[in-house]
Amino acid sequence: MPYKGYKLHLKDSLFFLCICLITVFHSLAFNQNNEELVYGELPIKVSVTLTIDKIDDINLRDESFFMDGNVQFYWNDPRSKLLLNDSITDNKIFENEEALQVVQNNPWFPKFEFINLIGDLDVHKIQLKVTSKGNIVYHLFFNGVFISNWNLKKFPFDTQNFNINIESFGQDVRELVFNSAELIPGESFINRDWRFAGMNSNITNQDYELNTITDIEESAKFSRVTFNLSAERITTPYKWVILLPLLILILLSATVFWIEGLRFKVFSSIGLLLAIILLRYFSLKAYVPFPINSLMGALFILGLVIATLTLIITVIVQRLRNRQITQSIIIPSIRKFRIIIPVLVVFFIIIIFLTFIL
Repeated sequence: MPYKGYKLHLKDSLFFLCICLITVFHSLAFNQNNEELVYGELPIKVSVTLTIDKIDDINLRDESFFMDGNVQFYWNDPRSKLLLNDSITDNKIFENEEALQVVQNNPWFPKFEFINLIGDLDVHKIQLKVTSKGNIVYHLFFNGVFISNWNLKKFPFDTQNFNINIESFGQDVRELVFNSAELIPGESFINRDWRFAGMNSNITNQDYELNTITDIEESAKFSRVTFNLSAERITTPYKWVILLPLLILILLSATVFWIEGLRFKVFSSIGLLLAIILLRYFSLKAYVPFPINSLMGALFILGLVIATLTLIITVIVQRLRNRQITQSIIIPSIRKFRIIIPVLVVFFIIIIFLTFIL
C-alpha cells in the first residue's frame, strides 16, 4: 500500500509540472506576440490623398479661402489589430462617433493637424477602416476656411497659390513621417473668377523649439505635407473696370497743355486728379487691396504725379505771364511740355508693365 500511494503521488507531480510548463510557455509566447503588436516598426509611414471638391469665398483682403473636400490617411500599424478583438471578420469599419471614440481612446492612434486653418474644421463625416493585416484607412470629409499668402504685385494678371498644410500632431519624425502625398482636384472645383494653372505636393520636416521641464531648449522635427494648387485670375472684368479707365485718366492728364485757357487747364487738372483718387478708392473698396509696390499701385502713383505736375506747371506758367515775362520764353516752353510730358508718360507706363509683368 505505501508503494501504491507513492506511485499516485508521482503521477500528480508530473501532471502538475506539465501544466506549469505549458502555462509558462504560453505566457512567454503571448508576451512576445503582444510586444510585437504594441511596438511594431517606427516611424509609422503615412500616405495622404487630398481631394478638393470646391474652393470658394476667396478673400484677398483677409488672404483666406473656403475649401470643401476630403482627406484620406493610409498606414500600417500592428497595434490596430487590437480593434478587431470582437470582430468576426477580417475587416472592420468605424464611422462618425464610433470612429472618433477609437481615435480619442487609443493613445497610439496618430493625430493630424491642419496648420493654416482659420477657426475650427467642420468635419461632417469620418470613416475608419481596419484590416487584419494592420492596415488603417482614416477618411475625413470636411470644410473650413484656410489662410494663404497672396502676391498681388501683378494684379490683375496675377497667379495665386492655394495651400493646405497638414502636420503630425504630438508625434515627431522618430514616430511618424509622411512618405507620399497626392492631390486630386474635383470637377468645377474653383469659382468662375479663376482658371486652374497647376498643382503639386511636397513633404518637409518642420523644426520646433521645445521647452522641457529642466528649462533646456530642445528641438524636434515634425513631418509636414503641403498641397499647393495654382490658379490664374481671369482678367477681363478688371481690365475694363479699373485698368482701362486708369490708363485713360493718366493719358488725359498728360494732354492738359493742349487745352487753351488757364481756367480750363486748372479745372481739367483738378478734375483728373480727383477722378484718379476716386478710382483708387473705389478699386480698393470693391476689389483688391493691392499694395503700392504693385502694377496697379505704380500706375495710380504715376497718374497722381502727372495730374499734380500739370497743375503745378500751369500755375507757374500763369504766374510768369502775370510778371510779364517775354512770350518768347513762355510759349516755346508750353509747346515743349505738350510733347515731352505725353512721351514721358507713355515711357513710364511701358516701364511699369515690363517691371511687374515680365
